[in-house]
Amino acid sequence: MLSSNPGLRDRIQFYIDFPDYSAEELVQIYCKYAESEAYQLSVKAKEALRQTAEQIIRNKDENFSNARLIRKVFERTRMKQAMRTSDNMISAEDIQAVFAESDMRALLDSVQVQRRIGFAG
Repeated sequence: MLSSNPGLRDRIQFYIDFPDYSAEELVQIYCKYAESEAYQLSVKAKEALRQTAEQIIRNKDENFSNARLIRKVFERTRMKQAMRTSDNMISAEDIQAVFAESDMRALLDSVQVQRRIGFAG
């Protein structure tokens, strides 16, 4: 928002910068969500999650939603896991099923659309 209006930054005396979480921090947040809901992650699931988090971090844009994204991943994983089995073990297949969905798959793609303001020339 501040970058859209150069004069706006001058009018605000203080602002707080929230740096993005690292891939490892996103995995830790996911694990906290899982723990709070009495889910366990298999070793392979944790590795699959770490790999996808690293790929998301590499491809993130200015609209990266940080912990909100990992919450979304957890919620979808929980749904996939519930349809697969009645136990509380999240598998690598559950993680992979989430990222097979088109909107989540887009987070892993290395090609990003450049946004422009104004008229096309």
